[in-house]
Amino acid sequence: MKVNLKIDDHTLLTPIGLDDAQQVYENFSSDIIEFLPISSPPDKIEDTIEFIKLCIDQWQNKTDMVWIILDGNEFSGCCGIHTLQSKQPHFGIWIKKPKQGKGIGKKVVHFMLNWGVENLNVDFIKYPVDKRNTKSIGIIEAMGLRPFRYYKMGDDKILSVIEYRYHKK
Repeated sequence: MKVNLKIDDHTLLTPIGLDDAQQVYENFSSDIIEFLPISSPPDKIEDTIEFIKLCIDQWQNKTDMVWIILDGNEFSGCCGIHTLQSKQPHFGIWIKKPKQGKGIGKKVVHFMLNWGVENLNVDFIKYPVDKRNTKSIGIIEAMGLRPFRYYKMGDDKILSVIEYRYHKK
């Protein structure tokens, strides 16, 4: 079941769809992937369309849930809860460059981690962060979470990850 999530009067999460392809493609830039285990942004919009089709299939198969973030009805990024079947999924988020530093990421992370443990059949939600991503580390540690473990992640581009875990309160 696909679900829209209203965080507040200004911020809405809606399941990603093919209508979002142009916005995702235009905003998923080299700056955005700096802290993601991805070597380069998509070269052409068809790559983004294939990614969105995969997201839709994964949602239908109940393995992943990916939303676009709307702030004041403006596309502001994407977030998702991945590997749901594991009972220990991970949460990921990216905010488009012009919207960074405005509190949207903080609002979405706080809401989604709580929503996930309250509404999904999971033990906890992992929040992996590259150790260079000080803004994301600040967001998660402001919630009172502390590092659970450290590891390397990626193939072509290796990240040094700090993993946090959010449990039901």
